[in-house]
Amino acid sequence: MSAFILPASHINALVAYATGKGGFLTQFDEQTAAGAMLMRENIASVAYRYQDSADLPGPISTPDPEAYTFSRPARALSAVEAIKAANCYEYQSCEHPGWETSQAKRWIDKLRNVAINNLPGYADAAWEIDG
Repeated sequence: MSAFILPASHINALVAYATGKGGFLTQFDEQTAAGAMLMRENIASVAYRYQDSADLPGPISTPDPEAYTFSRPARALSAVEAIKAANCYEYQSCEHPGWETSQAKRWIDKLRNVAINNLPGYADAAWEIDG
C-alpha cells in the first residue's frame, strides 16, 4: 500500500477524539491548530515519498493546512476506531526522516494512549500480573 494525503474528515475525527473523554484538547483554537499540524505532517510525508511526482496521491488534491478549520464529525469514534485511525494516520505520515521526532508523532502517540485507556475493560484489568 502506498502513502496518501488523508481527507480533512480523517483529521477531524482524530482531533475530535482528542477533545473527548480523557482527551487533551479543550478549545476550538487548539483543535484547529492540531488539525493543521497533522495535515502539514501528512502532506510533508507524502511529498517526500513522491518527490518525483507532480500530483500527490489521495482522495483530494493537496489541501492547504493554513486554511484548515476544525469541524466536529457527526459521529464520535470509539476507542478502537481511534486507535485504527491513528495507525492509518501514522502510516500515511511516517515517510520522511523527521517523523520520529515530529510533533505529529508525539500527538498521535498521546492520542493512542488516551484511546487505550478508554478501551472497555482496561480500567478494571490488573496492573501487575502476580503468579
